[in-house]
Amino acid sequence: MFKWKNKTLDGFEQEKIKKNFLPYSILVAALFAMTFFGVCTPNSGPSGPQGPAAYVENEVITFKEFRRAYEIQTERLRGQYGEDFDPAKLNIARNTLQQLVGARIDYLLAQELGVASSEKEVYEFLSNTNLGKDESGEFNPEIFQNWLSRNYYSEATLFEELERSLTVQKLNKLVTDSNFIPSKAVELEYLMAETKMNVEYVVVADSNVKVSVAEGEIDEFLGVESNGKKISDYFEKNSDEFNSPEKVTANHILVAFKGSRNAAGDAAKRSKESAKKLAEKVYNLAKGATDDKFRDLAKQYTDDQSGKNSGGDLGSFTRQMMVKEFSDAAFSMNVGEVSKPVESPFGFHVIKVRDKIEAVNKTLDQSKRDIAREILKKEMAPTAAKELAEKILAQLKAKKSVKDLLKSNGLELDETGLFAISAGFVPKIGANEEIRAKLFKEPGAGKVVEAVVSFGGSHYALKVKEFLRAASDQIQSEKKQQLADRAGFSQGYKFYSALSKSNRDSFDERNAIKYNDSYFKLDSPQN
Repeated sequence: MFKWKNKTLDGFEQEKIKKNFLPYSILVAALFAMTFFGVCTPNSGPSGPQGPAAYVENEVITFKEFRRAYEIQTERLRGQYGEDFDPAKLNIARNTLQQLVGARIDYLLAQELGVASSEKEVYEFLSNTNLGKDESGEFNPEIFQNWLSRNYYSEATLFEELERSLTVQKLNKLVTDSNFIPSKAVELEYLMAETKMNVEYVVVADSNVKVSVAEGEIDEFLGVESNGKKISDYFEKNSDEFNSPEKVTANHILVAFKGSRNAAGDAAKRSKESAKKLAEKVYNLAKGATDDKFRDLAKQYTDDQSGKNSGGDLGSFTRQMMVKEFSDAAFSMNVGEVSKPVESPFGFHVIKVRDKIEAVNKTLDQSKRDIAREILKKEMAPTAAKELAEKILAQLKAKKSVKDLLKSNGLELDETGLFAISAGFVPKIGANEEIRAKLFKEPGAGKVVEAVVSFGGSHYALKVKEFLRAASDQIQSEKKQQLADRAGFSQGYKFYSALSKSNRDSFDERNAIKYNDSYFKLDSPQN
């Protein structure tokens, strides 16, 4: 039993609540969100917003309404974005106020159309929540009043807000439920959902295609005066290509001892003399070892914990990245050479050099031809990639093997796997409408799409490998009703959205919405 404002309800209309579960549950979630979200509250002092947030004709959106919605929106987005949460970038205040105005406009439309929620419906909704109830489930006036106070409500303003929300939900449901979907449309929905295809495809990306640039083309490019800026810009943005220090790529095995830096476990108990003997043993095992053999030895002997997993792999490094003793040894070695034990503050190292990268120090003049070649490659890549994709497509159309052509260009023939043609995207490819349109135009197993489809810097040659057409006579009555309900809701939702937007536009046209701009300042970084 629920009692509030001298109203007692017992045995209220539970069926109505069940039928409207989604809109009611949204309101319940909002109510209980406000119970726990009490941070990031916008100030109402001298530096904060003053007065009502907005006027919609004669309706007022108060500071407290805005404050509640702002807090809920802030905490929802904080949970969604985590460390990337930034109120200024997300325009929380502006979006919150826009949503409140939109909801009030929808409420006025509902009133104009004669849609309303009764006092009893508001009480029924409240009674279906845990609002104001103690642990035993009994309504407790003190708990209820405390909740009202924490969330900036009076009994009257809570009732008004719920009445407006329930009225808008009722209008939404009335419009959504009024859509009739013909049986033919339901059959089409079924066929779209149950008809499936699997597509073979080759993707040629601009960034991966091989492009050859002739010396004469470079000369011609350099001869155009306006290309000078392109070259200098490239040189500045990619300075690491033209100025980089000497690097070594190596693996090592560390034998630590008591007193050496970062020594742990058994190594921290080992004497320096014992460590040196063990390092010499490791060196004798590692002399002449292949890269794989050296990695195995590192996993077995090294005291570098990360090296036990990586086989002692240090990647590529400059002199400054390692302690002096280690760098002096590594940079003096030849590729493939294994060092005798090298002592550093960390212990004794046995080092194997896998590669050496010479320092690069080029001027702009020295780099011009290389830069011109790279710029030309980038400019020519889209055309070259599309031409290769068209060549692959032509062989697919001619039912010729593309295996050798793909192999010579480092490409593969992939497939999407079965997917419904009603899907909004093609698996592994994406939501490109041109690809979907061409695949679904007269589809059938073995069909090759007539032209290459290009988007996002990639070019696709496509072939339908499997096509499984659904039969409309297989649709069952229960499934048919589910599809009808789903299609009806979808169409109804679209109609309601269009109706709501049209109504909003009419308010904008006659300047019936007045915003308090001081609320928008909450989105600025200083707030």
